Amino acid sequence: MKAENGNNIWIADNILSAGQILCLINRLLAHLNRNLAAHNELTAYLALSMLNEERADSRLDGTALFVLSCFHTIGFYKFDTFSNELDFFSPESGNRYRFGYYFAKHMTPLADDALPISFFNTDSGGKPEDLSVSSAYYSLLYVCSVAAEFFRLHPGEEFPEDVAALSAVRLNPVYSEIFNRMIRKPEISAAVRNGTVHNEIERLALSVRYDSYGTDLLLRMLVSILDFKSTSTVTHTIHTACYACTLAQRFGFSPDEINRIFIGGLLHDVGKIATPTAILENPGKLDPAGMTIMKMHVNHTKNILSGIVPEDIISLACNHHEKLNGSGYPKGLGAGDLDSADRILAVADITSALQDSRSYKSSFTNEATFAILRAMAEKNEIDRVFVNYMIDNFDSIKEEMIFRKKFFISNIGAVVTEYELAQVEDAEELIEL
Repeated sequence: MKAENGNNIWIADNILSAGQILCLINRLLAHLNRNLAAHNELTAYLALSMLNEERADSRLDGTALFVLSCFHTIGFYKFDTFSNELDFFSPESGNRYRFGYYFAKHMTPLADDALPISFFNTDSGGKPEDLSVSSAYYSLLYVCSVAAEFFRLHPGEEFPEDVAALSAVRLNPVYSEIFNRMIRKPEISAAVRNGTVHNEIERLALSVRYDSYGTDLLLRMLVSILDFKSTSTVTHTIHTACYACTLAQRFGFSPDEINRIFIGGLLHDVGKIATPTAILENPGKLDPAGMTIMKMHVNHTKNILSGIVPEDIISLACNHHEKLNGSGYPKGLGAGDLDSADRILAVADITSALQDSRSYKSSFTNEATFAILRAMAEKNEIDRVFVNYMIDNFDSIKEEMIFRKKFFISNIGAVVTEYELAQVEDAEELIEL
């Protein structure tokens, strides 16, 4: 292998479909808060059932309704990550929906239809013919969200004659009537009661298609979901993928191989969504029991990706802690089992882990980083060729990494900026009052 300089920085392509990414996002959200995920899945199932079977409103697009259903409570994951005390319809939930609106606006292809999320916990009455298309999405979704929460909180109880009886605010009367007819259909009520909704949602998610722009937005959203659990994990994920992409390009890997390495890098730590925060953010060295739990993140990664992502990407994502001398985990693979992509990702992962600051440590100096990389290469844990190249060209490699990561952090930065500006505007209005 011959390394070249990185004068022509090539940005890797996303090789996952929108459906694959949506399915992965739903799996990540379920690990964050299963009650929230169950509410969203049931809301999505009911909303699509209304749209597809009753033709509630011909103006509405099934894919847009599905995505809005899955993410209309995304703000609750930000503020109530581990809470079981969820109230989707109280005035106090306004900030959650406002954050969710900005998140959907910048992180999904639904910017034009996302606005109703910002006032989701307010009066949703009116007739479809009197509403804009975005408000129609909102009104239909609100009816289904109210019903979904009843089913979640009262399993086994008979559904009331009129869904409007469940809401403290006026529901859209036309949509309520349609819902009341639909929910009496045996196939709908059976799916709601027997727990098959999750499988149906995964099937529907996998069928979603967007153009390359919309799909890339969802990929950025997938990575940003990790921020709800651990900001340092998001940073590390992006840095690892960008370091690995830079090395792969400089060593003349084909575009297909670089794309695979890039996606493998972005997915390599998704299993940390299932790792306890106390372990992820432990301020000191983990004891043996804690380290055992931490190592399980690779197994969680495999479980999250299985059935959605191609096996070669799963293998790459799950091999980043394997060592050439067989001392790694989880399988204890050796040099003969680890290809060049595995070796590059391992070096990128370690470099990022050393260089990044965490809640429990500052970033290592370049000298300390290089010393650790050399020592690991000497013990035949990681590939000497890639280590030496990383060290000899580190300044330019890091510059390329920083250039590449800008494409990922811009959207979540816009979400935070708009949300914080809205909070300031609210505070100024209160002062004026």
